[in-house]
Amino acid sequence: MKRDRAIFSQPVACEILGYFISNPNANDTVEGLVEWRLLEQRIRHSIAEAESALTELVAGKLILARRGADGRIHYRVNPAKETEILERLKLKPPHPTTTRNRLSTEKSKS
Repeated sequence: MKRDRAIFSQPVACEILGYFISNPNANDTVEGLVEWRLLEQRIRHSIAEAESALTELVAGKLILARRGADGRIHYRVNPAKETEILERLKLKPPHPTTTRNRLSTEKSKS
């Protein structure tokens, strides 16, 4: 019983079980699981996490979203929020004039 709980607390074990439950006819080697199956599951999980984070960042107007010509949503930092972002992340601007240059470049595109 304790061993079962320990197994289910291991993320990789859960990913392997999830893979086999989702693909009941699967039969694979450890290399195959690692190279293809687990990577695919992690990518899907990472995409879901990134989409969730981006939804929050767009709602907070920290990131801007627009639909591109390819039909997919493209994201970029909101230049009006760059200082706030840097302060919250406790980062320094890469260059002292980065924000100013970016804003003037974007104004010239309008």
